Amino acid sequence: LLTGSDYNVIRDETHPGNVLELLSQGWEHVRQFLGRKRLVDGTFQLQLPYPEDACREAFVNAVAHRDYSIQGRSIEIMAFDDRLEIRNPGRLLSTVDLSELRKGARVHDSRNTYIARVLRELGHMREIGEGIRRISALLDGHELAPQKIDSVDHSFLISFSQGNFFSPDEQAWLDAFRKYDLSREEKLVVLLGQGGNLVSYSQISETLGIADYEEYKPIILMLESKGLLSSIPKKGAARPTDRPDIEPGQVPRFAIRYPDSAQRDQLARRHLVGAKREFTIQRGGRLERTIVGVDGQTHVLLATQHGKDGHFTDEGQYRRAIERAVAENTRSKS
Repeated sequence: LLTGSDYNVIRDETHPGNVLELLSQGWEHVRQFLGRKRLVDGTFQLQLPYPEDACREAFVNAVAHRDYSIQGRSIEIMAFDDRLEIRNPGRLLSTVDLSELRKGARVHDSRNTYIARVLRELGHMREIGEGIRRISALLDGHELAPQKIDSVDHSFLISFSQGNFFSPDEQAWLDAFRKYDLSREEKLVVLLGQGGNLVSYSQISETLGIADYEEYKPIILMLESKGLLSSIPKKGAARPTDRPDIEPGQVPRFAIRYPDSAQRDQLARRHLVGAKREFTIQRGGRLERTIVGVDGQTHVLLATQHGKDGHFTDEGQYRRAIERAVAENTRSKS
């Protein structure tokens, strides 16, 4: 916000009322400033850049938990071009840890016990201590950046950003998978394979924040059913040579298949019929396969197991083996 001649507030309004009036009439008054009306199916509809349930949850929390002993201040809702801020008078109680709240822990202590109880009985609030967690889940579901919360200047602040949950580079990679209608969890796993990187169970577990294999197993199976995840046989899942003590769960077990890789494989198989040779080389966490066709042409693909005609760790030996196979197949065809 700017001041003086640079004052940049387009509209500044106040909506008075008691607690129940604010939750009913006040919210309807506020929501019209949070989005834009767009023509949808022949009618103009208000579209918000944030999940409305998340905004309303934050608004209800502000009404329920503000410090009503602070005079001359009110709940402030500021809609910027790129974010939404809801600020209510009163810092967090000393019994509530801000860092735990940011982590999504279920923590709660209300300074307005009776107000919270009445709002819960009237259906404006649900489980006590679940508000921030519910907001996080709603933002995640819309793939928006996590909310920011802070307790400064005798106020509690929560803000929503219009920024995407994924970075521009990540989104560019995910755009190629759009036709598969991936869930957020599936997208997170797919991102692990950016650049041809192989993926381990530990990486999937840490990325999803799920420790139990049985809980994230359905995500793996769904990606496999879509043809986007392929398993690497144990004999082809080599441990890094500089980490002999690596845990089994950290050994790469999966490869992410880029959307057109299945088509590439089919074309390669049709083109490379007959006598063909297959060689692989281990480059860090990536296993690369070169197929030499009957006509001497080569195709490079991501591999999931060692090549039947040779597996190498030395680049020079790998290239020489491919060159010999190209020359032999070309001569045999002629």
